[in-house]
Amino acid sequence: MAVADSVDPDRWVVTLNELVTRIAHRFSRIEPRRAANAYVRGLLSDVERKNCWNLAEHAGLSGPQTMQRLLRTARWDAEAVRDDVRGYVSEHLGGDGVPIVDETGFLKKGLRSADVQRQYSGTATGELAFYRCYAPRPTPLAALVRIAGIRWTVEESFQAAKGQVWLDHYQVRSRDGWYRHITLAMLALAFLAVLAAFQPDGDEAHPP
Repeated sequence: MAVADSVDPDRWVVTLNELVTRIAHRFSRIEPRRAANAYVRGLLSDVERKNCWNLAEHAGLSGPQTMQRLLRTARWDAEAVRDDVRGYVSEHLGGDGVPIVDETGFLKKGLRSADVQRQYSGTATGELAFYRCYAPRPTPLAALVRIAGIRWTVEESFQAAKGQVWLDHYQVRSRDGWYRHITLAMLALAFLAVLAAFQPDGDEAHPP
């Protein structure tokens, strides 16, 4: 991808480095930390298919072992990285917001993917859905409906992540490996969202 004319490449690098530095202490060794950095940069690249082989090639590695180890056995705290990503987005894009607690996801393909068994997904299956609402004071129904509708931004984020950082391009069979890929993909998407928020109106930010 090419950088939009209005995007300063140095600003892009500084912003990404800020995010990578933020999560650095979640890794017990420098090797998986470097691998995570390369993994995220690969997700942000124009590599056609974001599997471990192609991401490793993009990083200049001779094989996929480093990327596979990052997702499978390397020691790092994916849940803490998830919290760091949430804090990063909140700091840069925070303000008035609505907390959304939702079991959601995307439909799985194949028979061997992690968590492929039947499960509820807000993006699927004609199933009856409902909301449990709470407000500290009497609230008009129209306001509750408007707030409930904001929940669909979660689905929009999933679709954006699948199209921009290949959220669903993972080649792992374990739930932990799947969760690690999802966490790094959402980190990449958070970076793009923050970068785009600081572009002039109408300009789309693309990393080099």
